[in-house]
Amino acid sequence: MVAYQLYLWNATRGFELVGALPERRINRARITDESIINWERKSFGRNVRVEDIFFVKVDLVEGRERKL
Repeated sequence: MVAYQLYLWNATRGFELVGALPERRINRARITDESIINWERKSFGRNVRVEDIFFVKVDLVEGRERKL
């Protein structure tokens, strides 16, 4: 299963992990960086600046994660 670990920039602590979102879309052509950022904003709030968001695509296999 593919998921995205989402990080936000904090001026005092650097990037902080705020959550992970699993990818559920069947049509892989719809997956873009912009769509992931919009999905994150919908999930965690619209007050987040795009410049402060960083995400890592990970593959979750049998309870372990592997960065892609």
